[in-house]
This record gives sequence, structure tokens and C-alpha cells, in this order.
Amino acid sequence: MAKEIVFIRHSSLEIPRGVCYGVSNIDVSSNFHIEVENLQRNLNGFKPDLVISSPLQRCLKLAVSTFDVEPKINTDLKELNYGDWEGEKWIDIAIPGNNLWMYENINNQPPNGESFNSLKNRVVSQMELLLKSPKDKIAVVCHGGVIRSVLSYLLKTPLEYTRAYHVHYTGYVRFMNTKEGWRLIELNSGEFIQKELGLKNVKYIESDAPYIGPMLGMAAQAVGDGMAETLVCWYPMVNLSGRYGHNNPANNSNEAKGGNAFTLPWGYQSGAMFNNAIVFQQYCQRYNTSHEALAPFVMNQRRNGLLTPWSYYSLHEPYQLTKEDYLNGRVVEEPLVVYDCDRPVMACAAFIFTTAEKAKKLRQKPVYILNHAQNSVRGRSTMATLDEHQEAVSSLARKMEEGSGVNIKDVDIFNPYDGYATFTQQFLEGFQWHGVGRGEAHDFYADDIRVEGPHPFLSSGGNLGTGRTRSALHSDSIEQLRGTAGPRQVNVKAEIALAGSNTPDACGFVMYSSHQGS
Repeated sequence: MAKEIVFIRHSSLEIPRGVCYGVSNIDVSSNFHIEVENLQRNLNGFKPDLVISSPLQRCLKLAVSTFDVEPKINTDLKELNYGDWEGEKWIDIAIPGNNLWMYENINNQPPNGESFNSLKNRVVSQMELLLKSPKDKIAVVCHGGVIRSVLSYLLKTPLEYTRAYHVHYTGYVRFMNTKEGWRLIELNSGEFIQKELGLKNVKYIESDAPYIGPMLGMAAQAVGDGMAETLVCWYPMVNLSGRYGHNNPANNSNEAKGGNAFTLPWGYQSGAMFNNAIVFQQYCQRYNTSHEALAPFVMNQRRNGLLTPWSYYSLHEPYQLTKEDYLNGRVVEEPLVVYDCDRPVMACAAFIFTTAEKAKKLRQKPVYILNHAQNSVRGRSTMATLDEHQEAVSSLARKMEEGSGVNIKDVDIFNPYDGYATFTQQFLEGFQWHGVGRGEAHDFYADDIRVEGPHPFLSSGGNLGTGRTRSALHSDSIEQLRGTAGPRQVNVKAEIALAGSNTPDACGFVMYSSHQGS
């Protein structure tokens, strides 16, 4: 039985952008030889015993040029057949009469073409044979739709969910046969990333980190363990107009499956409610406070955002939020108003990690990583409780202190996640930053939390002040330690910073320092 299988998408094509090409036998582009070299480098010496290829020349040429083994052609590994749409421009195809396929293409098919379910069925029939192969290492050069079908089959996940896995030209997915079954160990879209960022000599790419906190932690760990010398992390936030939430398969389905069957039909689906509104009401009842007490915090976030030249509010809504604005804001989920929720934006940030020795020789003042830690707490029900939120954050705080050797009271800059204003106090109280204990966050907000004051809480402006970048929490922490935060620069000393996201029960934090740790 096979031990390792790599599924590789074909190289780029000699065809204009925006053309439907499916089973059309399009030739490779002029960058073909460069793409082959990059693929061979990314595969890092992988030598298959068996090579299988789609019959289409864009796959066959890549298989022949990449490996020394003569490929075997398998016609069932062709791309999706788009029928009458082959060779047409997508802008011409996307007319009202075709909306059914555009909205739901798993079971529907183009005129004289096939559905994605049909594609998966023919791919699965070949997979069942392939997995039983006596060859140890197998390479399959195929197409994006074929790889989606493979991911659905081996990961035992609905086909529509595989939209989240986008493999670019000459990108690949690697599976290993383990005691627990076939396991996805690598998803590499290296050619696209290298091309877009203009990078050379890239040896490793990880393109499936879910949130920025764990991603930056992975990068720091890789350098610290000597696995890499220099890493670039880039974190995009993409929210196309009219398509918010479409990256979540649950939002694209006509059926509520699994645990969602007990929540979605009753309106229990928004981020504002999930992990927020109900938990916040628990908090207010337990500590005798109210939604109004959040006003100073939200207003300060907007102020810090306006001190950030590139933020959404600086560029598009350059005015300060008043208490009256806040209290009269449109209700999203009682008691949350629109100002409690971050605004979806289009944004991207990049971070460079390297060794301390190399960093000292670079142009910018280095900032050092003291520790990183993550948590992911499975609640006892469909929604985490206030108690579970509090314990999750307290546990994470203990990890940060134990791993860094730094007491949280010595942290100067604190940038926790603020995607919703209603759970940020969980981070403040869980870490006990500036001595804030359980139920004391709202009183703390009423104190001087400005960047000029003694408690410059969330100096970044976070997501509420800049838009849903998530990266601002980390970039501001770095800038504060360097003394380059401009109008947001705090007046207190800035030697240690702590930043992280996401929700209290599932988040990752990184501790930064202006001084190299021992």
C-alpha cells in the first residue's frame, strides 16, 4: 500500500485571464521552466516511484519535466468539463440564466458539462485504486478541481468545504499514510506566493495557518529551533463587497448540518451572538455593570485608530465617536450595537522573522520574541460560558508567564483582540494587566487609557479603531517597542509588549521585547 502521495496542480497557462478552460487542452505559459525549477526546489528532493498525469498537456509537460519517471496517463483525472462554456469569458458566462450554477455548482452542471459531484465521483474511483498501489511514493499531476475532490475524499469533508483550500499553479498537497489513516501534512502554493512577493530561494511555505497569532508563533518557533534563518509572514484580510462570510461553508449551504442544526434555524448564527452577546450579559449580571460602561473603551479605540494614518477611519470616516453616538448606535444583537463590532476591510500586513544575530545587522531596530502560546478550549455546549472564557484566558496567561519568565505586571504594551468590544475585558482581566481583576475592567476603562496616559490600553486602536486587520495588534506592539508609533507613541516606557487574537476560548498570543532575552 502507498505511503506518500503528492497531488500537484499544473503550471500556468498561455491564455488570457478570465477565460473558462476546464478540459480545453491549453498549452503552458512562457514561465514554464522557471515554475518547474521552483516546484522541484519546493519538493525538496521528493522522488516518486510512480508518476500519474492527466492527459492534458499542461499536466503532462509538467510531469515529464519535473520527474525522471515516465508518467502514466489517467483520463479520469481531467479537470471539470464546462461543456458549452469552454473557451468563453467568465464575465460573459455570469449572466442571470446561469446563476443557479454560479450559486451552487456541486450538483448543478453547465450546459453539456458536468457537476463537481460528477468530477469527484470519477476521481474517487481512481483514488481507491491508487491508495492500494504497491509503490511507496506517488506523484499525481492534475488540476485544481481534481485536488479539491481528493481533499474532500481523504479528509472526509463535504466538497463545498474545500473552497477554503486554494492550490495555485504548481502548488501541491502532500498526504502521508499513518496509523490513523491518510493525513494532510503539506499544502503548498509556493509559486503564487513567490511570484506575487518577488521572493527567491524559498525553501518552505505554510499557507494554512488559521489566525495571525498562531502563524507568528509558528514563525518565531521555526527560527528559534533552527529550522529556518529568515521567514516572511503575510496576513491578508479579504472581505469582498456583498460576499462577507462566504469563506464559511455554513453560510453557503441550504442545510444546517451537525451541531448547526440546533442553532442556525433559530437565528443563532452571527458572530455578535456567538461567544459575545449572551456571555456579555452573564458578565454584566455577575459584576453589576452594563453595556454603557463600554463607551470609554470604544471611544478610545476610535481615537487611536484616527491616530493611525492608514486606518479605515482615518481614510474614510475621519471623525471622533461620541458617547451619544455609541449609545444610540444601531442594535446588532441586544445589547451589542454596531460600534461594538469591527468593520470588515481589505488589508494586508507582512512580518519578517530572522535570527537575533542577523537582525542586529539590519536597517530597523530589532524586536525580539520572548514567548508565544495558544489555547483552544472546547466548550461543554454549543456556546462557551463566561466561566469557560475566563479560565481559558487565565490558562493562557499562565503559559505566557511560565514560557517567558516575565510577569504580566511588567508588560508595558497590551494589544489583545477586540473584534467585539464585549469580550475584550476577558483578556484584560484574565491577564490581570495593570492589576485589573475579575469584574474590574469597566472601571479601568473609565480611567485614563489614552496613549498619553498611565494605562495605554490597546494603543493600536485594534480592530475597532483601524478595521478588521487583526495585524494592527502586532504591528503596533512592534512600533511601540521601536519608538516609531508616531502620534500613537505611548508616554510610558515601552520595553515589553503582548499581542494576540482571536476569541477568549481560541486565541494565540506573542510576547515581544525591545531587549534580547536570555
